[in-house]
Amino acid sequence: MARFSWMRRELCRRLFIVLGSVGLLFGVVASRVGAAPGDPTFIHLPTVVESTLTRSVVGRPCPARYHDPTRWHPLIDPATGCHFNHEHKDNPHVLDDVFGPVETYLGGYSISHPWQTGPTGTEENHHKHESYAWLVLRDLPPSASRSQNGAIDDKSDVAFVKNIRVQVHSDMHAGGVGTRFHSVWIEVQVCYRTDPNDCGIARFGGHQDYGELRVDGVWVPLPGDPDPKDIDRLIASRNHSSTNHTVAWVGRFNDANGPIAYAGVRHSTKDAWQTIDPLNPLALNLTCPDFQCAMNGSTARLDFFIIRPRHLKTGDRFARLNFRGYADRNLRAVTGCTALGPDCIPLVLENFPNLRMVQFRNSGVWREYDSSPPGQHWIEYPN
Repeated sequence: MARFSWMRRELCRRLFIVLGSVGLLFGVVASRVGAAPGDPTFIHLPTVVESTLTRSVVGRPCPARYHDPTRWHPLIDPATGCHFNHEHKDNPHVLDDVFGPVETYLGGYSISHPWQTGPTGTEENHHKHESYAWLVLRDLPPSASRSQNGAIDDKSDVAFVKNIRVQVHSDMHAGGVGTRFHSVWIEVQVCYRTDPNDCGIARFGGHQDYGELRVDGVWVPLPGDPDPKDIDRLIASRNHSSTNHTVAWVGRFNDANGPIAYAGVRHSTKDAWQTIDPLNPLALNLTCPDFQCAMNGSTARLDFFIIRPRHLKTGDRFARLNFRGYADRNLRAVTGCTALGPDCIPLVLENFPNLRMVQFRNSGVWREYDSSPPGQHWIEYPN
């Protein structure tokens, strides 16, 4: 009798496990079937199944369905431990408490922009997604900035850049040196020195002009170069070398007709995929043809930022600038926008200090974003 009771309990236990497994399988199938056509397949599994999935992909390449080209991610997926073959530098969400959710002004994106470059305005993310990079700096010291007040007869240094996040498209190799314009989005918080909590915000973007290509300081002519009379060669340029892997791109918006007269950033890397041959600048001669090395564009730095608002000529040295609208790709104010696109880009000034100019210069250390294990490099061209 005792043996029969034990056998009955064991049979029930095994039946319960089988039924539970069937239920979990049905749940997974249902989650796949219920997804909308074209949606990324991010399946939320029960804990027991998810932990098994996690163990199976730790240290391995992430399945293609894990990758959403409109979402920021590091090299290693923190949820599963699998790795992608590229990364997008800083996490923009670390400044959501200052600027709000990063997706708010980007049409739901946290990587790429609805105002991509290319003939139809959609090519950048489709063909060169890996080159999108966020450069984020938080709680900057006033000593890293200088400014000029906008009040009449008062150009005193009254403000500084406190927080900034910039998304650039930085294919800083032969695949990108031939392109003069690349998309960008900038959010910057500027505060008064006398009260570092008295701040305003500027948000804007478009197709930043990187001017001409220079190799070892020498101009390398390319089709579409700016007329030398129309651009200051010391301001906008793509600076490369024929002997080392340090690259610096300087971009700008100029002569816009909206509330921002001039703005620009400089960003750089010291481990570009290749040096550039000035006699054949578009040749893809990777330092590591097998893609497995430290020269993979994974170091980065936001070197410089400047903005010149159209200031108010008033005697009030603490006057504010406010504007909410749209601009075209060249930062010229436009009207009639109904959807984000290459010539309908948010342009917002919120309680921004009335300044002739404020600029930030970063003398900090480089940041390395290759989190591969020692001796390995999971990043592949064209990160």
